[in-house]
Amino acid sequence: MRKKRKNTNNIWMKWLILSSILILPITGCGKKQPQYLDFPAEMMGEWQCESGTLEDPSDYVGYFVLYINEDGTFSMYDAEAGNPGISGKMNILSEDQLQFSEIDKVDFDPPHSWQSMSYDQVITYQLDGMEELRLCYTDEKTGKTSTLVFHQELIELE
Repeated sequence: MRKKRKNTNNIWMKWLILSSILILPITGCGKKQPQYLDFPAEMMGEWQCESGTLEDPSDYVGYFVLYINEDGTFSMYDAEAGNPGISGKMNILSEDQLQFSEIDKVDFDPPHSWQSMSYDQVITYQLDGMEELRLCYTDEKTGKTSTLVFHQELIELE
């Protein structure tokens, strides 16, 4: 007479289900994704940087042009020499804070007064309609701030 063999597949299936029930809630308790606000339509378009930073007018940054798309993707580049600057995505955290994400690490060359910035840097911003955009970076090590002031030139259609 042959002995019946226990079905090991059932034991493994029960173990798999039980471990999934126990592990899934633990992995779901990780870091929460921040809630982003809608991207302001006034920020979209091409912006030209003033010649100096707000804190130090002799700190020349007038070569930067900032282009922002409706989905928050952006490119800030050196328009005079054609050099890269920063490109990625801006996520709006609050009325005065945004966070850079999805930064292109290959062509990462931020303004010299922003050299210590991280790829997911949070900065403050101030938007005055479609006329002025201020992006203020604070160096976490030194506490120094550097504000780039951009202006958008509106093209009038005839």
